[in-house]
This record gives sequence, C-alpha cells and structure tokens, in this order.
Amino acid sequence: MITKTINIGGVEETFRCTGRTPRVYRNLLNRDLLLDIKTFSDAQNEADETQEDISAEALDTFLDIAYVMAYHAAMAEERLAGFPSTVDAWLEKFSMFDLYNAIADIYDLWTSSNQTKVQEKNA
Repeated sequence: MITKTINIGGVEETFRCTGRTPRVYRNLLNRDLLLDIKTFSDAQNEADETQEDISAEALDTFLDIAYVMAYHAAMAEERLAGFPSTVDAWLEKFSMFDLYNAIADIYDLWTSSNQTKVQEKNA
C-alpha cells in the first residue's frame, strides 16, 4: 500500500494505491484498471518510440486512473463528503499544464506499488 501527496500547481492532492484500487476503479468507472494501465503504458511506449505525443484517449484514461487513486485516498481518509463526484469536477481543481506535468509522479506511484518484494529463485 502506498499513499503519496503530490503538489500539482500549488494544489496538494493525495493519491492512494492498494490492492483495493482496482475494485474502487471498477465500481466508479465500470472498467478494468489493469487493462487501462496496460493501454496507457503501451501508448506511452509507442509515443516514446515514435517521438510523437501520447494520444488524447490514453491521456484521458490516465486522468481517470489518477482520479480514482485520489478518490481512494479521500475514501481512506474519510473526506469523501467534499471530494468531487466526477473526474471532470476533480480536474477543475488543476491547471491543465500543471496536471500534465504531474503525470510522471502519479504513474510512478502506480508502478512502485506494484513492484514485487519476492526475489526470483534460480532454477
């Protein structure tokens, strides 16, 4: 379980990623988080290889993921009463460029929460 507060253009936002996050994602958006993370990762890798910008659809998917991780943190901290009820309402808190600059930090939170602690055994 990882919880991290990230400053996004002067707005402190807390994100949480646990084993429960995929379930929260499915309950809120009716989609599979792991498939969406893979879609975003593939789009990011393709953009890196082609030196092109990442697609708008992939960015939208990632913003959905970020919202759910922030929602999950608000839920854990029992502050859902004041938390925006939609992704679009949540996005209104940030300037566009500040949020896009924070994508790497948010993505790192996801990837670091999924690193294994088990050492590989040699066969």
